[in-house]
Amino acid sequence: MKKNSNFLKIVKKLDSISYFISKISFSVSCILILLIAAVIFAYVINRTFIGQTWLFVEEWSGFSLIPITFFGLSYTVRKNKGLYVDLITDKLSPKIQDLLEIIFAVFSFILIITMLSMSIKWLVYTLEVGAKSRGPMRTPLWIFSATIVFGLFIYSIDMFFYFFYRLFSFIGKNIGFKFSK
Repeated sequence: MKKNSNFLKIVKKLDSISYFISKISFSVSCILILLIAAVIFAYVINRTFIGQTWLFVEEWSGFSLIPITFFGLSYTVRKNKGLYVDLITDKLSPKIQDLLEIIFAVFSFILIITMLSMSIKWLVYTLEVGAKSRGPMRTPLWIFSATIVFGLFIYSIDMFFYFFYRLFSFIGKNIGFKFSK
């Protein structure tokens, strides 16, 4: 029993570290949203009253959507704020719902790992060929590819812990993960 308790302590510690990283990732996403909104506002004011155009605003505000999206994924699963179509599943028993959640978590984890693998290949490609945007700033694309890899990596870790949470919930054991529904 002591061995099982040590395992759960390690899992809980790793989960809390992962949750902390998810919160930081989400905070970066929020800061990027505020920053881009401020830059676009300043750009519009500048263009309207001074007549000067900033070439980087349109290109970088579009590219900023990539880290905004991928940095927020893990926090979304942590807070259980994803989209749900639970019209049918709400009518099932809690045990069946937990079993379906386990199946969905495994499927999602496999899908995320596949996407992570593809994004790593894309990152390597952008680094090897020195790919740059076609916009006026010629922004290196590896920067945004790296944010995809990082976001999916954190998301996969959180999905892994979500699977454990659902598995322990199905077994009927509460181990104190930070997922809620």
